[in-house]
Amino acid sequence: MLLILDASVAIKWFVTEDGCDKAMEILEDLLRNPSNFAVPELFYFELANIFNRLIINPSSGQIELANLVCTFGINRFYMTPELFREIKEFQKLGLSGYDGAYVALAKLLKGTWITFDAKAHAKIAHLKLSQVL
Repeated sequence: MLLILDASVAIKWFVTEDGCDKAMEILEDLLRNPSNFAVPELFYFELANIFNRLIINPSSGQIELANLVCTFGINRFYMTPELFREIKEFQKLGLSGYDGAYVALAKLLKGTWITFDAKAHAKIAHLKLSQVL
C-alpha cells in the first residue's frame, strides 16, 4: 500500500515528543522501501517551516538528516488540475488546503495518508483515506 507521508510524522524524526517511536518505524520503512511512500511537493516546505521553528540550533546530525530527507526517493507530486479539484472537495469537509492536498493525493493514488493530526483525520475518517498514528 502506498503511504502518503505527512510532515507531522517527519518532524518527529528530529525532535523527541509523543509518537517518536512510531515515526522512527516509518523512517526505517521509508529507508528500506522509499517507493512505498508519496508526498505532495508542499511536504518539504511544511517540514522546513516546522523544523526551523522548533529547532533553533540544529545539530550536524539533524542537518544531515534534513538534507537526506530531500533526496530519499519518495515519490513527489506537483499540483495538477485534478489534484486542485480534489483539494477543494476536502476543504468542503473542513480540512485546510494543505491537509486536503495530502488526502487528495491519497485518493488519487489509492493510498493512505498517515498523520499525527487526529483532528484532521476525524473529519475524513469515514472515507478510509487516512490513518492517525
